Amino acid sequence: MTAVVLASGTRSADVSQQLVKSYPLLGKQQLPMTLRYIGSTSESHVFMVVNTSFAGGRPFDHLSVYRYPRQALQIDNGWEIPVDIVHAEPQHCPRIQLRTDITHIQLIKDSYRYKSCLRNKT
Repeated sequence: MTAVVLASGTRSADVSQQLVKSYPLLGKQQLPMTLRYIGSTSESHVFMVVNTSFAGGRPFDHLSVYRYPRQALQIDNGWEIPVDIVHAEPQHCPRIQLRTDITHIQLIKDSYRYKSCLRNKT
């Protein structure tokens, strides 16, 4: 039998249109990068990535949230981040590979994906 060690740390975050303004801008020098699409505002697309590091032989997750200029990337079938705060669970959000040569991404139209990616706070 194999033991499974789950990472501790942060794997989700609260997002809103107001909070997006505080996220760091993802620069082209940081690309390519595999990210999770969280949603969009009128000015930015929002992405998250969960990185796992090891300390003391145990895994630890760290969540990074970025915004990317909306005018630099067209995303078909994306969604708007609500004005009110919602909870984002990136493991349920679409995974994309963002590179400097990509200017257009088409997501599969799937309302279930949106509902499982962003959830109302309870």
